[in-house]
Amino acid sequence: MLTGLFSRLTSTNGLQVLISVLALAVGHACSATELKLSYKVEVPKEYRKAHIDPPPNSYSEVARYKESHEAFWWNCVMVKAQNLQAGCPFVCSGTPAATAGCTDGALNAECQIERLLKRYPATMVQDYLRSFASDPHAIKLFSEGRFKGKPIADIE
Repeated sequence: MLTGLFSRLTSTNGLQVLISVLALAVGHACSATELKLSYKVEVPKEYRKAHIDPPPNSYSEVARYKESHEAFWWNCVMVKAQNLQAGCPFVCSGTPAATAGCTDGALNAECQIERLLKRYPATMVQDYLRSFASDPHAIKLFSEGRFKGKPIADIE
């Protein structure tokens, strides 16, 4: 019995079927784990150096960059969870590190979301964003940040 199955699988048609089944299985396994966003901040080298020692109010450029990056990243996720066509603001005022953090954070989130939209249906991505944005940890982070829990879309 196994010999017959093996001979059918090693035939040209059987091998093609086996390869197709394996490709589908691997593709499904990969796609099931790829629908995700990840927040990661890496402060650029120019802001890791202390320009003023000590910084005013003990608030370093690194801290300013990180805070702005996180706030604008989460704002973009929240905005896109409500409306995938909405733009994410990426400009703010502040020190050079803070303004760079705003831009980098918003653009990072927007790029990740765009990558998801190229691979998955928009409804699936938006459902995922809504789920991601409704996580208690995400809500806490966003409500304590610059936007005070209210997503702000870019004005067009």
